[in-house]
Amino acid sequence: MTKKILLFLFMSLFLIQIQGVAKNIKALVSYSTFCIPGESPYFELHLAVDGNSLEYKTNASGSFEATMEITMLFLQADSIVAFDKYEFKSPAATDTAVHLPSFINTQRISLSNGEYKLDMSIRDVNSMVENTIRLSETFVIDFPENELSLSDIQLVEKYSKTEKETSYSKYGLDIIPMIYAFYPESVNTLTFYIEMYNALQLFGSEEQFLMTYFVETFESKKRLNDFAGFRRVKTDRDLNVFVTTLDIANLPSGNYNIVVEVRNKSNVMLLSKQTFFQRSNPVLIEKMYEQVFADLPNTFAGYIENADTLREYLRMIVPKATETERQYAMGLVNEGTVNDMQQFFYTFWFSRNQIDPEEEWRKYCYEVYKVNTLYKTPNRKGYNTDRGRVYLQYGAPDQISENYHEPEAYPYEIWHYYTLGKQRNKKFVFYTRDMATNEFVLIHSDALGELSDTNWDSILYGRSMGGSSKSGGIDIGSPFGSKASEQWISPR
Repeated sequence: MTKKILLFLFMSLFLIQIQGVAKNIKALVSYSTFCIPGESPYFELHLAVDGNSLEYKTNASGSFEATMEITMLFLQADSIVAFDKYEFKSPAATDTAVHLPSFINTQRISLSNGEYKLDMSIRDVNSMVENTIRLSETFVIDFPENELSLSDIQLVEKYSKTEKETSYSKYGLDIIPMIYAFYPESVNTLTFYIEMYNALQLFGSEEQFLMTYFVETFESKKRLNDFAGFRRVKTDRDLNVFVTTLDIANLPSGNYNIVVEVRNKSNVMLLSKQTFFQRSNPVLIEKMYEQVFADLPNTFAGYIENADTLREYLRMIVPKATETERQYAMGLVNEGTVNDMQQFFYTFWFSRNQIDPEEEWRKYCYEVYKVNTLYKTPNRKGYNTDRGRVYLQYGAPDQISENYHEPEAYPYEIWHYYTLGKQRNKKFVFYTRDMATNEFVLIHSDALGELSDTNWDSILYGRSMGGSSKSGGIDIGSPFGSKASEQWISPR
């Protein structure tokens, strides 16, 4: 698993690659929030661990087992309001030299409504060296007693009727979560689970609602009506459970949200929830741009007839493009005709502003000019650097902490976005080994879809070890207590 993976952080799901020091622990963490009517909301956490990334020891029966120790602190205003510490073991293995399967652990913690910070540590108990990983995330639980509300959307790998109660059981169903929300070409369906609360209490048994669901593009929030559906909801109970499957066989590669809306009889939206997923479906990439505009020669794109200019413009829009668009654009840069490039270029901006696509392109050009001025290096244009790409993709940060002269650290910047689409309080860490080049590279972010490296602090402070962030297998830097980590927690 590479360091660059999807990081799902907003409201209902976060995903992180966790790296250790002995065997590079690989794990995925996801969570959702639910409620039991008349009782308490709860936080449901799922931890999936790659069995090959852990140390194994012989158990009493002569088989091999790995053991992980999990500690979770739930804080409000720096006070611990809930705590859980437990161990869980891998499935027993007879031979550790073969491929070992991944395994999942699920925990549910009762919590009241409010905003929380989760501090979590994960330790490989059998590791010969201290191998503890820490992560932190904020989340909100909001299930008002006298209001209609929805749980988080939980993506589902598989489900079945409950035969025997387990930690995966909910209301007669065993729900196995889709922890890594990535759907490869071989998977052609998407299943999700969601709960609705308090309908009977508020509206009696005669009211009806319409629950609509659909896929939208993550970047432009465009609804895809070919991937949508609805269900009628009777208000005959205070908890309604929905498990729904969508056919995504013809969904092209890209980043998406699955959106659920609750509407009344007058089609007024009362509630909505969404969660992110990624689709890989390379065979459909070209189908997205088969539409030919009859008046293309008379558009602003049709007037751009120089192939080198078109190639440069396609490179420039990469930070603004979806993954599917990036792949297609780079294919055109390498092999496309002038007409192919004109058509894609026009389609790209038309999809973002159907009224005036040329004006949308001009506004973007101005932003490219700014990043080319601010972030260019001796061998890269500004839009092709990490800082330039982040600026163009997300806009200007709300705050930048510049730290160029900290004695033990390489020069670095921490960018802070108060909001990033529907994400809140997201940050990016860039650093350079040579200020003269102005080449700052991204080493860590907690934003969805961005590079995540829990060892980022050690990379910054590796300067004191001649460029190495580790010594004798032990991390010398700590993500907690350094100036960089203080600014990460409290930007200034």
